[in-house]
Amino acid sequence: MSCFKSLKTTLLLLFFLVSNFVHAQNESNIPSKDSIVVSVLTCGLGTSEVFQAFGHTAIRVKNYTAGNDIVYNYGMFDFYEDGFLKKFIQGKLLYFVGVERFDEFIGEYIMYGRSIREQILNLDSLQIQSISVTLANNALPENRYYLYDFIYNNCSTQPRDLIRSAIGKGFHFAHLSSENSETIREMIDRHMKYNEWLDFGIDLLLGLRLDKKADSDTRMFLPYELMVEFDSTQYHGQAIVKDSRILYQGFEQSISDFPSPDIVFWSILFVLILFQIFYSNSVANKIISTFFLTLSGLVGWILILMWWGTDHYMTKWNLNLLWAMPLYFPVVFFLSKSNILRNLARLYRVVLIVLLVFWYLNPQQYHSAVIPILFILIWSLSVVSYKNVKPK
Repeated sequence: MSCFKSLKTTLLLLFFLVSNFVHAQNESNIPSKDSIVVSVLTCGLGTSEVFQAFGHTAIRVKNYTAGNDIVYNYGMFDFYEDGFLKKFIQGKLLYFVGVERFDEFIGEYIMYGRSIREQILNLDSLQIQSISVTLANNALPENRYYLYDFIYNNCSTQPRDLIRSAIGKGFHFAHLSSENSETIREMIDRHMKYNEWLDFGIDLLLGLRLDKKADSDTRMFLPYELMVEFDSTQYHGQAIVKDSRILYQGFEQSISDFPSPDIVFWSILFVLILFQIFYSNSVANKIISTFFLTLSGLVGWILILMWWGTDHYMTKWNLNLLWAMPLYFPVVFFLSKSNILRNLARLYRVVLIVLLVFWYLNPQQYHSAVIPILFILIWSLSVVSYKNVKPK
């Protein structure tokens, strides 16, 4: 299988090199080969790694005189950095600007079957020089690192800000009809059809701030939206994109065969209902309900950690804590000894019922899989809040 994949990759690379050679012949009519061409590369999403889920933006600088063809990548990180996992969780991981040859760059995306579209920018020599100098300066060891933010400082927003600054103060991206029509969360959901569990995780970890309406500037955190903005923008009466072409047409990414969170949690609820009907042993019920409340409580403590223990902007004000109550764990183990705690458990069922009844009025959009989870937790609280019923 690996041999077949290697052969496929080699053939695709040969095809690209031949196509690129033909294109180079067509470029022979360019009046001045001593010019530098700057273009924006937009790469399609991938499913082999989590960080590929939203695509990628890079800047290509092709210098005909020097014979250089360089790609600058923002949003790079090193898995092997000391303390990587701790820094990543805390939101303190520094990302950096990566530099590589164009043939290496496109070869990697061909290997993963991810499409690449190039937009050649309509810039004058001073603007091109400004971009080239800024990119080279940003790639220096002392300048290449920066603090990443998933929405406001990523691989798409960095190229946007750099190019906008280099063009000049009079340059503004077009205002599209899509502005303020979706929340940030809804935009993310559109890109998650290939990975429902990642979508569930994002909806779980990222809080109320993700439900803000996305204005024109905010929308460009997604590489595809930045590409659309460049296509739609004019500067001094001329399109800012001089030419656009597909460098490689990737293949459709596969959807995971693993059942979605909705199917999994609705199935669990269905099994619990059957268990309650045909096997209503109070001891077994209490063990099962204690397990689900403990699991929910542990999730709640993780959300607390992400809110108060990290620098991530989007993990604050997370209303998932209304159902993933941290105090489930360890309070659930003391319910049998306290009437007060059992009464509080009965009262908290009302909170969960209110969340269900007023689902669409919640300022934070929950993942749809939370609906069966709420039913499971309501049942669990009902079981543990009653004192020592003898098994039938």
